[in-house]
Amino acid sequence: MPRVSRATTLIELLVVIVVLSISAAILFPRLHRSQTESARLTRSANELMQVIRHAQNLAIGTQTVHMLHLDLEAQVYWISVRSFQGEDMPLDKGLGLRRTLSQGIFFAQVLRDDLQDTIETQVTWPFDPEGRGIPGSVTLRGEQGQTLEIEVRDALDLNGPCFVRGGEHEAI
Repeated sequence: MPRVSRATTLIELLVVIVVLSISAAILFPRLHRSQTESARLTRSANELMQVIRHAQNLAIGTQTVHMLHLDLEAQVYWISVRSFQGEDMPLDKGLGLRRTLSQGIFFAQVLRDDLQDTIETQVTWPFDPEGRGIPGSVTLRGEQGQTLEIEVRDALDLNGPCFVRGGEHEAI
């Protein structure tokens, strides 16, 4: 009786390895890109929340009005202070807190209860000596459409600024 071998041949094994390698080469860069964008989006949102909290704390600590400036075209933000005489400090003499959003992350939308025009290119967000600001939110968007919204709350709110929601950018 002849013996039939059911073993895998070397050629079959090489074909499986080649197919798996091609699949991995196609899938991993896409997966890596979306994970890195998500990480950059989260990092940018965390940094912006820290700056908001810092502006509120500075306003409370110095009993002066501090302002968060958002430049929606250049994708930068910084803090300045209003003097006791009511004059704004020149922006080039800011508090050294000028930051840029991570590469590929953009301001998608800035909503503030007192703003009528949502097409502003620069928004100034004042915080009074009690750390109160105008309620609103800032939405950050990644190149691949992921979004993350930051709600701006009063310093007296124990949660402070926080993530509200994130997800895929919806086409209008």
